[in-house]
Amino acid sequence: MTRFGPHASRRDIAGWISILGRVVLRLFGFRSRTLPGGMHIMERPARKHRATEAGDGSGRDLLFIHGIGVDVTSWLSIVPYLGRRHTLRLLDLPSHGESEDVEPVDVESMSAMIVGAVDTLPASIIVGNSLGGAIALLLAVRLPAKVQGLFLLSPAGAPMEPHVFDAVIGQFEIKTYSEAREFLTRLFATFPYNSPVIAPFVLAVWARPSLHRLRLAFRHDGLISPDQARAINIPVFLSWGQRDGVLPSVVRDWLVEHIPGLQRADPDDEAQEAHSPQIERPRSVARRILKFVG
Repeated sequence: MTRFGPHASRRDIAGWISILGRVVLRLFGFRSRTLPGGMHIMERPARKHRATEAGDGSGRDLLFIHGIGVDVTSWLSIVPYLGRRHTLRLLDLPSHGESEDVEPVDVESMSAMIVGAVDTLPASIIVGNSLGGAIALLLAVRLPAKVQGLFLLSPAGAPMEPHVFDAVIGQFEIKTYSEAREFLTRLFATFPYNSPVIAPFVLAVWARPSLHRLRLAFRHDGLISPDQARAINIPVFLSWGQRDGVLPSVVRDWLVEHIPGLQRADPDDEAQEAHSPQIERPRSVARRILKFVG
């Protein structure tokens, strides 16, 4: 074991910034713990509210799952707008943040690791972005008693034609500074003015061997089947930014076609958003989450 422990490969420049982000989350009242199987989670309990005519004053449990290449700190911007009525949990996926690496590196092992960890948590409404949205859909299929609803932000997980899948997964083969800046143009609705500063962090993340191996483990047939999607019978809200340059719209269309009763975001909201709106438009996304939860 190295001096940094099992996460030494993540102690690059991006990893140290992530540590700083977790410090800020602690200032917002979050605390860390490790779930069975080695998955890291940050939690903040709800504050108790007096009962009102509209309800008993109790909140809900919300579980947030990030996309590939980031970690719990990707939700930092949205936390101030979520209030204290609900219990918030931010999960680090395997091989991300402070969670252990998945071994062996394949989709089934990753799925089993996540399912085992989430099965120890209270039933929750899951908020998932990108790969986190795909994991949320998988959890709704495999742990239906633990999932009360899904709020999905540009989720992956749907089957794709092999050539479409290859193009999507190829975006994460980032080896040069120019490729990192190009990736940022697809990720955000507005090209970030500080992209010259962010690009080195993107390069550092995708130089990690664990993420490279995990990226190559995904398959074009998705994480759920059409029959599994049709069997999802909980409230599902889908927000898909019209400026999303990371995932193709065929993924969105597949989800709309196969998940019964799926709710869609307001077109005016989607028109202004890209792949990770919780970073660019946190107030708007928080408003929709709270409305869905209510």
